Amino acid sequence: MSQLDDPEFWKKIGAIARFHAQAHLSNSHDVEDIVQTIREKVWVHRASLDMDQPWAWVHVVAKNAVIDILRKRSRERIEEPAEAIAPGSLEDRAVLEQLERDAIQRLNEPLPTIWALKRQGFPDKEIAAQLKLGHGYVRNLLSFIRTFIREFINPEEDE
Repeated sequence: MSQLDDPEFWKKIGAIARFHAQAHLSNSHDVEDIVQTIREKVWVHRASLDMDQPWAWVHVVAKNAVIDILRKRSRERIEEPAEAIAPGSLEDRAVLEQLERDAIQRLNEPLPTIWALKRQGFPDKEIAAQLKLGHGYVRNLLSFIRTFIREFINPEEDE
């Protein structure tokens, strides 16, 4: 009998996935989604897995699946729906967006490109890879851009 036919094998996979998911996620449905995802990945990659010791791989895949869900949730929170904005603040938002565009136009490349990619929702690592720059360098530039925009919009706060 192969390990894949052993119900205890699948229970252990579920326990490992559940351990990682429950440590970071409070929603039981998300936890069960992670467990199912990991079981599917084990099944799909069964030919390339070292079936004598698959546990390290399962731990890494489970941890990465949890990170993916957490990143997705943080992006969902950042993108607030338009109806959540008070009607009176739409004009304020338009003014702030115009000020942001004016500030970005004053910057030299690659700063406007980095900011445009970030505003499109790309993670820092993907921006760095696309522009062939270091991840830390991109993070530093994003910090500079945010500070520059903040100071451009509120110059009196510098004094």
